[in-house]
Amino acid sequence: YAPRAANRLLKEGIVLQTAARQFDANTGNGRVTFDYGTIVVSMGIQDPSNFAKIHALMDQIASEDAVDVYELTTGLSPAGIDLGSRNFNLLRKPEVMIVGGAGVSPNDVGEVWHLLDQRYDMELSIVEIPRFNSISLDKYNTIIMVNGNYNGLSSSGVDKLRRWVADGGTLILNRGAVNWANRNGLVNVTYRSSDDSESDESGSSEMGAGSLARYIDIQSERGAQVIGGSIFRVNVDVTHPLFYGYRRAEMSVFRNTNTMLEPPSNAYAMPMQYDLDSPLMSGYISDANLDRIKGTAGIIVGGIGSGKVIMMTDNPQFRAFWFG
Repeated sequence: YAPRAANRLLKEGIVLQTAARQFDANTGNGRVTFDYGTIVVSMGIQDPSNFAKIHALMDQIASEDAVDVYELTTGLSPAGIDLGSRNFNLLRKPEVMIVGGAGVSPNDVGEVWHLLDQRYDMELSIVEIPRFNSISLDKYNTIIMVNGNYNGLSSSGVDKLRRWVADGGTLILNRGAVNWANRNGLVNVTYRSSDDSESDESGSSEMGAGSLARYIDIQSERGAQVIGGSIFRVNVDVTHPLFYGYRRAEMSVFRNTNTMLEPPSNAYAMPMQYDLDSPLMSGYISDANLDRIKGTAGIIVGGIGSGKVIMMTDNPQFRAFWFG
């Protein structure tokens, strides 16, 4: 619940910084080592009228959000960066829109809404595609597009979205939204293709060309190529802002799609990658798809102007499968 804890403070106008480097600090509990992504509330940069509110919120965070709160005795660190370092970055309060409506998966929209609204207490707007074409995006700094085709988005709506990202917005794309953005020139990614004898999402027989196949077997052969819901091993960069708060470089992810992205030419743009040797942890995947998925990109981060586009091949909110 660290995101909920941060959101409590941001909603009250409290200035938050996050550490881009590790550091040690002297606290009331002695010397403590703090990791990448540690959130710091420096009292010297706060409005003095908020001091009592900050202490009350910290008590609430410690009791309700399962977050450890430490009081530092000095801004000088015995090791690592000091609190005045330029490696502390300001956090901005998320102003979030989810694009919904015809052509967009209602389950995926609901899962994002549940995570942000119910768990993290973040206010957000669900805007259907026809309205998206006509409204101003100025009040939002984050737009989420889940699995869907978004064919109802007009060319002027696509241009408006591109300008919004270029002006500093963050666009988060899940699954089919990545493909839509790729077709419309918002991003540039390469999909890992299957062999000629296979298809991507529907799957087909692994038999070689020229083999005689029974028509009655076509459904089961195609079904064997579908990834219906399995758990995979990925490797992540814990120094990347998307993974602040994680301490292990290995994670488990849930996947129910055959869409696979090639690693980008810029290795720093891929903070999550499917394991190169043994990605399958639990569940079924065909031998052909197991070979295909090795080393593919789980997350790619791109940019347009001053903004960022975060592309995920999977749906990390699926049925609230992972609590975190």
